[in-house]
Amino acid sequence: MLTIGPGLAFTPTTRHDTYSAIDLDKADLSGKVVLVTEASKGVGKALAVAVAQAGALGLVLFARSDFYSTNGACFSTTQAGQSLNVLTLAVDITNNQEVIAAAKRAGWLDVVINNAALFEAAYQVTRAVIPLLTKSKGDKTILNSTSLAAAIVAPAMSSYCISKLAVLRFTEFINAEYGYKGVVAYSEQPGSIPIDMTSLALDEIKHMIVDTMEIPETVATVASGRNWKAGT
Repeated sequence: MLTIGPGLAFTPTTRHDTYSAIDLDKADLSGKVVLVTEASKGVGKALAVAVAQAGALGLVLFARSDFYSTNGACFSTTQAGQSLNVLTLAVDITNNQEVIAAAKRAGWLDVVINNAALFEAAYQVTRAVIPLLTKSKGDKTILNSTSLAAAIVAPAMSSYCISKLAVLRFTEFINAEYGYKGVVAYSEQPGSIPIDMTSLALDEIKHMIVDTMEIPETVATVASGRNWKAGT
């Protein structure tokens, strides 16, 4: 039996494609270095491309698989006069030592987008990059990807649903424990997009998986400034 929580009705207007309020022409990540995890394909690739299109100075990409497609897509969307630097690091983000080593190589970060599906991966990445963010003179922003799974109860999905719900509270703890150092954390739902992982979803929720790959532009727009407010 599928149970849907009240969280899905929190936003009065539901969007399934890009719209004017998240137009990347209005976003400005110039001068900022942004980390995106699991960035070699799917939503992670879309997030990386959106960040590049928003004018980022630097992209740090973590993933286990090949970055070739993501790299090409990022550089093809850069703005006129934009000098984009991309650091690709082969990282198993479930391996704490690899995450720590990769964070040290990154050196400087303004924004971290925890796109990884697993809660423990988001936790390990956040713990490794917090020292970099607190030293940054930029926005010191963390965006943790959650899912509509945080708002449902479905058979055989307990571990995934609970982990996504945990991301919401984890994000609150980041603000509570590091807000005094200027760190600001958001939880975001990058979209319910038809990709390899969502193809394995229960039949009862497949009708919800209809968002376009442009919806993750929301994340880049939020990352571009703390004064941004969502449109209706």
